[in-house]
Amino acid sequence: MLNGTFDLPVVLGSIRPFVGGGIGWSRNEMKPLNWNDPTCCRGTLNGGKKDDFAWQFTLGADIGLQEGWTLEILYRYADMGKFVKDFGPDQATPTGTFSASGNTAGATGKLRANEFILGVRRAF
Repeated sequence: MLNGTFDLPVVLGSIRPFVGGGIGWSRNEMKPLNWNDPTCCRGTLNGGKKDDFAWQFTLGADIGLQEGWTLEILYRYADMGKFVKDFGPDQATPTGTFSASGNTAGATGKLRANEFILGVRRAF
């Protein structure tokens, strides 16, 4: 991901706010999913791979402490694209299949994160 940060032209005492963002590319891979129902059967569902656009946004502040120390507080929202589960056989045992046709449908989901980060830096 290519990221950038911009210090806002506002200083509130020792607090300096900033914003940032990034864009990039993701390759999301879901491995086959093993499942087990102790009352009847177990099996494996197909995994899948998906390339997708990814991006993020950050909002935070640097707080100057003593002797070159800085406390950084930030919020980051990241959208890392979609993931997929491919259509195909479910390979269940001992009943043979998980679905009547022997195949399970494809499915997709989105990978997103809301993060709050606290960091400390020291200038040398």
